[in-house]
Amino acid sequence: MKTEFWNDNAIRFVEVNNEWWAVADVRERYGVSPAWLTDNILAAPRFQRELDGIAANFAGRMGWRFEPTRFGEFMSKHFADIAKEAAR
Repeated sequence: MKTEFWNDNAIRFVEVNNEWWAVADVRERYGVSPAWLTDNILAAPRFQRELDGIAANFAGRMGWRFEPTRFGEFMSKHFADIAKEAAR
């Protein structure tokens, strides 16, 4: 992972490879807690259809996994709006 700064804000870059991300990878990349991720994205009915095939919940130790490229595209498309709504 590399970190760059833009307007004094840390921007994290995680290398995308063929492995699916765990919640810890998403937390590291976007700086959100697992609870925030669940409350604002994974449990949000409006995203269920769009996340099909992008995010999968494996019961037990594996938990949630995210396809890196498509989840990154999803976050690029929605993250600003989600963060605004979550801040309300």
